[in-house]
Amino acid sequence: MPYLELHDSNIAYKLKRSRKAKTITLKVNIRGDIELVAPSCTSIKIIEMFIRTNQNWIIKQLEHFKKISKAIPQHQYKTGELFSYLGKPYELVVNEVKIKQIHLEQQGNNFLITLPLDLSTNDKSKNIKNLLEKWYRNRAREVIIKRLDYYNKYYKLSYNKIFIKNQKTRWGSCSTLKNLNFNWRIIMAPLPIVDYIVVHELCHIKEQNHSTAFWSLVEQQIPDYKKRKAWLKNNGMTLVI
Repeated sequence: MPYLELHDSNIAYKLKRSRKAKTITLKVNIRGDIELVAPSCTSIKIIEMFIRTNQNWIIKQLEHFKKISKAIPQHQYKTGELFSYLGKPYELVVNEVKIKQIHLEQQGNNFLITLPLDLSTNDKSKNIKNLLEKWYRNRAREVIIKRLDYYNKYYKLSYNKIFIKNQKTRWGSCSTLKNLNFNWRIIMAPLPIVDYIVVHELCHIKEQNHSTAFWSLVEQQIPDYKKRKAWLKNNGMTLVI
């Protein structure tokens, strides 16, 4: 992996050459990886000049993601830990009793988990995580269907099926078959953020791009969509169990 000295530090970056690339592109991800895609014929000297030209942006992104990574919950699935649902904290309460099946129940602002006594620590964590994900997926489907119905009374658009998925890089998507796909993790965000994602994907039924016409369509029901989009960019990585 090549290195380059920036601000008195040796910074590693990943370089991919592509025959299809016409210009150099640069991105920094949540893990702090710096990734570049460059045309096949581009020299290392030009690539390094490109990096130095954008060094202030790179450093800013690295600091931003470092700050975000500290805010990402590192759950051990023990009593007292907090999990977000529609932007509100819910406390985990774990009870171990003589039963054979695990069980989750929401009571007020608590997630009550009942587990068998004889599970190992690793099995406890795995079962609790799986149980929480199943609960979130079910709630996501319920809430998203209701919000779609609510906003489509205005848009009156025709869509096919709704899928709740475990997408790694997207909060939602709209297929050419007019299927609407949503990441189950969005249900952890405040309802206004859920609404933004719902309207965003719903509007892709009519405008399958991010043109001015598309954003104008979104703005008709979410006038502060830029604010909600920024919240998702800054806080989305914390929506984990």
